[in-house]
Amino acid sequence: MEFFIGFFIGVGIGLFIFYRIIALRVKNIIQKVDEAYEEKEQENIVPVKFERINKQWYVYNKEDDMFLTQGDTYDDIIEDLKKRYPDITFTCSKSALKEIQNI
Repeated sequence: MEFFIGFFIGVGIGLFIFYRIIALRVKNIIQKVDEAYEEKEQENIVPVKFERINKQWYVYNKEDDMFLTQGDTYDDIIEDLKKRYPDITFTCSKSALKEIQNI
């Protein structure tokens, strides 16, 4: 009888330790996946700048001055950027955004 009580206590403790180890490993894996996702998400952010020439807005990559698109209105620019670069998020200063949206 004492053997069975000891056996069940040992199995219970063993299972508890096993589940704790598994939970810690799963937590570490989730943390690594989240970090990789955040790094990838930051790679897809491109700051832009606007230039107005003859009633047309031209959009450039702020880091390397690469031409991205052009359009008459803010909506035209957004639509074209989404079509050309669906996986990239574009950012700009609030003042630049306000200027292009008001015209």
